[in-house]
Order: sequence, then structure tokens, then C-alpha cells
Amino acid sequence: MKRYITAFLLIISVGILYLSTLITNTLLSEEYILNKAEQANYYQKLYETIYESFSNYTMQSGLEEQVVQDTITIDKIKTDTNIILDNFYKGANTNIETDSIKEKLSQNINNYLKDNNLNIQDESSLETFKGLIIQQYKNNINEHSNQDEKIYNIIVKAKNILNKAKGISIIAIIITLILFFIFNKKNLIKIVSVLGIVSTFFGIIFLFVNSTINSIIDIQNIYILNESISELAKLVISENLLKFIVQGIILLILGLFLIFIGNYKESTKKLENK
Repeated sequence: MKRYITAFLLIISVGILYLSTLITNTLLSEEYILNKAEQANYYQKLYETIYESFSNYTMQSGLEEQVVQDTITIDKIKTDTNIILDNFYKGANTNIETDSIKEKLSQNINNYLKDNNLNIQDESSLETFKGLIIQQYKNNINEHSNQDEKIYNIIVKAKNILNKAKGISIIAIIITLILFFIFNKKNLIKIVSVLGIVSTFFGIIFLFVNSTINSIIDIQNIYILNESISELAKLVISENLLKFIVQGIILLILGLFLIFIGNYKESTKKLENK
């Protein structure tokens, strides 16, 4: 009975430690998100999405697409994405710079009007157009300053909770293993069996989670806010599910092997004692 109680305690403790570490190192890690953004070609896709949205406003204004050309660059998008993530993860509270966009937009409009011998009587309409373009840029890169502090506070609270959970689970694992070794110091076979049970359980859980998520979510057709964010989400989910499959298979095989060895040794020992 002690063997199974110990296995249960280990499963709970290791499960909490694994889940806490996974979330901390993925969703709550700015470095991880930036790395995945590069892999998902996030900036290029966002660049294309932004210019597509610009074109819609340009057509409505009666101007040509050339007035929005070169107003932003991929490097600009990278810089502003870093600023937004810093606001989320570090509480930097820094606003993105849009004066350069407005300046380039004004220059393009003036050149367009000059080249086509046009005069605009209502300057306010041009200012409205510029404001719409800048706001569209902010919306596409998800810059919402009024929400930054709220998101940062949520992330800080989540990190604190997960760090405490990791600390408690590590202590629980150490205590459980010490007690188990004390109770079974003369029977290493039971230790092997318990480790096998724990490993098998997590192998099955990992494979079950992967199968369940794939059956519920059509990962390849996920759409969140825009195409660039959707591609990033697809990459993050697919990559972690692949890890679940690999880790699940390894843990399952290892667990079954340890259980077999433990039971075989225990049966052999019983036969020798008869």
C-alpha cells in the first residue's frame, strides 16, 4: 500500500512541477515568444497584413496606394513588438513611436498631390486619414496601452503562483523520495516499480492530452485576431503537442520497462525465498 501512496504523491508533485515549468518557460517567457515569432515568420506576415489594411483605407479616401508605401518597415514592426512585449512582461510602460509613420505619410501625400497637380481644400480630412492609418497600425500590432498594465499584473501574479507551486512541488518530491527510500531501503525493487508506475502514468497522460487537444481543436485552421498571430499560435501549439508525443512515448516505454523489471525481480526473489 505504501508503494502506491508514494507513487500517487510523486505523480501529483511531479505533475505540478512539470506544468508550472512548462507554462513559465513558454507563455510567460518573453524570450520564448520572440523566438517563436521569428520561426513563424511573424513579422513578415504582420507587415503584409498591415499594408493590406492600409490599402482599404487608402481606397476609401480616394488616394492611391503609393501614399502608404514605405511608411513602415519590418524592423519597425520588430522594434514595436519588443516594446509591447516589454510592457506585458516587464511593466516597461513604453509607448510605441508613430511620428515617423506620420511624417513619411505626410511626405508621400504631398508628393502624390504635387505629381498629380491636386489641391486639398479640407486639410482636416487628410489629418483624419493619417490618424486612421496610425490607429490601424497600432491595432494590427496589438498596441493597447490601457491594457498593458492589467496584462503585466496578471503575468506577475501568474509567475508568483507558479514559482510557489514549483517550490512546493520540489520540496514534496524530495520529502516523498526520502520517505520512500527510508521505508524501502532494503528493497530497491519497490523503488524501481514505483518509478515505473509514475513514468507510465505520465506517458499515458501526455499521449491522452495530445490526442484530446487534436480531436477538439483544428490546429491548422486556428484564427486569432489576424493571420500573423494565428500562425504564431499554430507553431506554439503544434511544437508543444509534438513534445507531448515524444515525451509520452519515451515515458511510457521506460515506465513499462521499469515495472516489468521490478515485478520480474520481485517474483524471482519470492521464488528464491521459498
